[in-house]
Amino acid sequence: MCSVCGDRCTITKKSTRGGQLRASTVCGTGHCRTWDSSPNICGTPLKKTGSGRGHVF
Repeated sequence: MCSVCGDRCTITKKSTRGGQLRASTVCGTGHCRTWDSSPNICGTPLKKTGSGRGHVF
């Protein structure tokens, strides 16, 4: 669903880069959007570091 007008969207392109997913969509009135599964820094996917678990030594 378009975040601008609420119209139905169609996926025009899907891609992956490393562990990141990217989808480009367009709605019936022509609004375009690109969604990334994680943030980018200068076009490079930001990687999560660490396992998310606490380590006790």
